[in-house]
Amino acid sequence: MDDETREAFATMMARMNNQHEQLIELINWLARDFQNTKGFLNQEFVGAELGQRTTSVEDRLDDLERGA
Repeated sequence: MDDETREAFATMMARMNNQHEQLIELINWLARDFQNTKGFLNQEFVGAELGQRTTSVEDRLDDLERGA
């Protein structure tokens, strides 16, 4: 392999390595963001569920008070 071809190959490999590193960083960022979003949605669901249960209990208490 002549020097010019070797240099072009080295440049191409360096560019590919940089692009692979960028893809790995992006995938890691997306994985972290997904975990954060999943945690947030789980908390929101638990909060919404608790809110619905609290409203249900309050409604039953209101019914008991009206009937008493």
